[in-house]
Amino acid sequence: MRVEDFKRELDTLRRMFPVYCGDKHRGGYKKSYTVNYRGETFTFEITLCEECHNLFAYAVERLTEC
Repeated sequence: MRVEDFKRELDTLRRMFPVYCGDKHRGGYKKSYTVNYRGETFTFEITLCEECHNLFAYAVERLTEC
């Protein structure tokens, strides 16, 4: 996957997870992530509950395998 495609997919995950988590769960907290992909580093913060942070981390891990 090209870096531009990875960035677009990562941005989609970063936008979708807070919407879902905000509708279904309560008690979120902010966590920082640093993702490396093909020599590029992406750093960001996202506010989710513990369950959604775990699922988000898994989704990002799977995405980096593409």
